[in-house]
Amino acid sequence: MPVSLAEYIESRIGAGETLELATRIATEQRARTFPGGLPAPGHHLFNVLIDGVRVGMVWLGPSFSEDDEERSLYNVEIDAGEQGLGYGRAAMRAAEAWTAAQGATRLSLNVWGGNDVARSLYDALGYAVASTHMYRDL
Repeated sequence: MPVSLAEYIESRIGAGETLELATRIATEQRARTFPGGLPAPGHHLFNVLIDGVRVGMVWLGPSFSEDDEERSLYNVEIDAGEQGLGYGRAAMRAAEAWTAAQGATRLSLNVWGGNDVARSLYDALGYAVASTHMYRDL
């Protein structure tokens, strides 16, 4: 399974949500995307393998926008000791190729504002910003 529920809640809090809101949303999303602990229909998990050794994972699924020709990247993770070696870029290219082979014409994703490493990778791969969600605590 991708990121633990606790890690996902923590990332949502880091993006500005309260503990209560982050917990509610993350729990609801996890129940929808992994009912009974298994991927929901249309969700696909792939291991990133280097010489037969797992160094990460990719999670692809239905479009966030419900566009029939679009699929979404829910998560890409490269193990901490394996980062910076080009495996994330290779995993993204493989995800794009697989998605196109399934008939989709677009791969979308969301990235937390403070995740500069991921944002840099997506920029380098040619992903365009579709929207920016901003907030200010008062």
